[in-house]
Amino acid sequence: MPGPLLKTGDLIAFIPMGPHVCPPIIAPLPLLGKGTKMTIANQIVCVEGDEIPEMLKAPLPYISPPYVIPGMGKLEVKPPANCYTMKIKLAGKKIMMLAPPFQAEFKVTVPAMQPPPGPAPPIPDSSLTKKYMVQYIPTILKPLVIGT
Repeated sequence: MPGPLLKTGDLIAFIPMGPHVCPPIIAPLPLLGKGTKMTIANQIVCVEGDEIPEMLKAPLPYISPPYVIPGMGKLEVKPPANCYTMKIKLAGKKIMMLAPPFQAEFKVTVPAMQPPPGPAPPIPDSSLTKKYMVQYIPTILKPLVIGT
C-alpha cells in the first residue's frame, strides 16, 4: 500500500551506522520539493531529484574516532523503488513517498586522520565507506484540534 507523499518541509534524517560523524547531517534537514504542479497543504511535492537538500550534494566534512582531524566525503543516497509512485508522474518524474528506512553511503574522498603518537605523520582512516540509515519524516503543518 502506498504511503503519504513527501512535500517541501518534510524532513530527512541520517543515523550513522558506526562511530562516524558528519556535522552537516547531525540534525534532520528539510526537503525542498520541485514538483510545482502539485501541492499538499500549500507545500510543493517532492519528485525524483529531491531526495536530499542541495547543500548535501557537495563534499561534506566528517570525523570517525580516533580519526579526529576532519576528512571529506560525498553522500550517495539512492532510495529504493518503494520511495516513489509507480504510475503517477509529474513532468516525467516519479513523486516521492514516505517509505521505511533505507541505507545510504558516505564515500570518503579525503580520509580523516588520527593524530600521531609522536613526531610521526598523522594516520589516515582506512575505511573509505561509511553507512547511514536514512529516514524521511513527514511534518504536520497545521496542528490537529480535538474536541469542540
